[in-house]
Amino acid sequence: AIKELRSDLRGCNLLDFGCGDSRLSRQFALEGPNSFVLMDENHEMLEGAKNSLSALPLTLRDRIHLIQGNETVLPLDSKFDAAICCLTLMMMETRDRLDQAMLGLVQSLSSKGKLWVVITHPCFHEERHEEFHLETSPTFHYWDSGSPYRVVLDNEEVQPVRFIDYHWTIEDYSRAVEKGGGTIHRLRELPGPTDKVRGPRKDPAYLLLEIAPI
Repeated sequence: AIKELRSDLRGCNLLDFGCGDSRLSRQFALEGPNSFVLMDENHEMLEGAKNSLSALPLTLRDRIHLIQGNETVLPLDSKFDAAICCLTLMMMETRDRLDQAMLGLVQSLSSKGKLWVVITHPCFHEERHEEFHLETSPTFHYWDSGSPYRVVLDNEEVQPVRFIDYHWTIEDYSRAVEKGGGTIHRLRELPGPTDKVRGPRKDPAYLLLEIAPI
């Protein structure tokens, strides 16, 4: 979903919060951002990002900075023209963490900056995504905010990895944006790619939120 935003990232200073193995940032690096800050709280993920980024030309690598940390270190000293947070907010196990992450991200933006958040659609947990799926069917109801569920990452590049995400409603995310001093300019419901998943998708796979500071 974030790939559609490439044209908005040219010449900007970009924050990738919850960067993981830098898969998105590696693609965006070729689109011309002035500088990158990649942040993840997981040391192993940052090491993987560092190894992956080593394949980029030196002129691009010099513009990329890696930081280990989570929402507690936000906002950073620098202000960003753009920030992306892709498939990270579902890992916040409490509403306080969700609120703090959104506040820190919004405060990290310049006055005209934009934040793009991608989450798995909270209404359709049964939908299988191209790289991950639920280990078991969810037993919680939609309004059971903060309910944990186990996810299996099983793409072609890594061995299957199990981790825990937490269910938050669309209203929970909207409230976090409001409390963080942001406003939602655009909301899109997106299907996942179909090149790796056979058959039509009956439900949207992702929510894309475009957020700006008030």
